[in-house]
Amino acid sequence: MCKNGSIFIVLILLLCLQRENALFVPSNQWISNIKSNVKKTLSVATAVICIGGLPISVLAEEPLSFQSQLKLIQDNKTSQQKEAIEKAEQDLQTKELLYPEGKLIGRGIVNLIPESGDPKLFPYGLSDASSYDSRFMGEKATMFVLAVGREGPPLARQKVLLKDITFPYAFEVLTNDLIFPLSKETWLSNKNRKDTIALTVILSPDDLLKIPNPVGRIGFAVSEPIQVAGSNGRTTAQINVNGRVDTIGGKWLLHPDYQ
Repeated sequence: MCKNGSIFIVLILLLCLQRENALFVPSNQWISNIKSNVKKTLSVATAVICIGGLPISVLAEEPLSFQSQLKLIQDNKTSQQKEAIEKAEQDLQTKELLYPEGKLIGRGIVNLIPESGDPKLFPYGLSDASSYDSRFMGEKATMFVLAVGREGPPLARQKVLLKDITFPYAFEVLTNDLIFPLSKETWLSNKNRKDTIALTVILSPDDLLKIPNPVGRIGFAVSEPIQVAGSNGRTTAQINVNGRVDTIGGKWLLHPDYQ
């Protein structure tokens, strides 16, 4: 018995292959294939291959622990998230180079921060809002985006069904999203057009924006004006959704690591 209580199986293959009274001498490739097959067959084993009286030992690999398997899965998922969100942001930036002046109001990436454990273990957050609450799996569960200037009411808004997206989620707010009485024409002369825009994201279990809501989640960040290839552009707001509603005090409570 080994220390972990697993039984080591010793497999002895006596290959007494003779051809015309001569001992068969296998090739290196043949030996490699035998080793590979032994490793695949035995989960925890020590194999001894005796060829021509010369033992060749093969130690099969130990099975991965549950924690190691989880880490491999998480690392693979993180890599996929990174690749997807970088491509999505690059596609937006490329498309925005062709926009007419003033069309872009703000750009952001939404990350869902886990409510328990170390958020640093999930550099790109959760992939699905249902990890917060199963009610975010509903047909009407919605993500709202509000664009707000330094003062005054929201300038623009968006809404998208949660069932149609995965996270991290890249988006842009355009003049099509302006709230009345603002229009594409009046926005060009608005003082907020070349100023900081705060982007607030709210997750709701329905398609109505109700505050306070004990199930809802919130996050916000700012998109700053910049010059890109001689045109007015915007930085990407990194929005960490990590707040929830305190229905007693009517306040949003943020994860302590992101306050």
